[in-house]
Amino acid sequence: MPEFVKVILLVIAINVLGIDCANESLTDRALNTFERLTSTTTLTVNIRDDDDQDPSFIYQGCMLLDGSCINPEYSASVSSGVLSGILNISPEKIQAVDMDSINAPIHYSFLSGNPQNYRDFFEINPNTGAVKQIRAVDTTVTKKFDIIIKAVEESEAKRSATAKLTITVKPVDSNPPVITASSVEGYVDENAPVGTKVIDKDGNPIKLTVFDADLAPEDPKPNYTFELTTSFFGIDQSGTLIVNEENLDRDPPSPGRFRFQVIAREKTGIAASTPLSFVVTLNDVNDNAPLLPMVPPITVQAGEARREVIKGIFVQLYAWYDG
Repeated sequence: MPEFVKVILLVIAINVLGIDCANESLTDRALNTFERLTSTTTLTVNIRDDDDQDPSFIYQGCMLLDGSCINPEYSASVSSGVLSGILNISPEKIQAVDMDSINAPIHYSFLSGNPQNYRDFFEINPNTGAVKQIRAVDTTVTKKFDIIIKAVEESEAKRSATAKLTITVKPVDSNPPVITASSVEGYVDENAPVGTKVIDKDGNPIKLTVFDADLAPEDPKPNYTFELTTSFFGIDQSGTLIVNEENLDRDPPSPGRFRFQVIAREKTGIAASTPLSFVVTLNDVNDNAPLLPMVPPITVQAGEARREVIKGIFVQLYAWYDG
């Protein structure tokens, strides 16, 4: 039933015929029927809400059906070997409400969980739903807890609802990430468009990977950001070295060869990898027309003999005179 109380208004008419109300007969005995009077009154009947709906966990973004969350799920994380205390729950704190207008208090408890010793490490406040870590856990014990939380109305019907809480045990960040590359020497054509992949001497794109000794092979890989000491090149989402600026020119006064360093940093952490040095050489492209040297005016003496007039780097000019 909705959370508001239905109200029914009844209008009771008292007329000349006499209507029995609460076992009493009320009549108007005027002899002239046209002079007989009537009277009205309003009777208010309050409908008391019944406890006919289960409670519901609520948080912003949950999938709703008839106003209740479907398959509610929460998540949190703790660091290996660290006692965290009250957990920071996502997407919001654990909270359930009575879907009837009775607004019965809610009692929270752990119903079940995996691994089975989850109660050795966590407890839940029965009144607020706050989850607290009471003992440090190591990743050698488990990397994840799946716990079912039960919310029960403190009413005669004791209606209930459940939600899933997943707690991830994160390894301690004791080792910085290590960055590696398929090659540290690359090549790309000058004036290559932005996004062009830098290749190695065999023509393969240069790819970067990050390794973290804190993570086991089955652990989820964190997201890393790459920081470069140059703006001419960048790293795309697949970890490939690419051109990041237009008009890279190898002709003087441009250097034609770029030296820079790259580090990797975890987005949610502060530790960074040791810098990795790269050298990228720009391939020359035939983008300049040849130039003839400037030659000052010359005087040619008349005659039939064949003579060399001027000898340059690119061309020999001969003058002929046919009389």
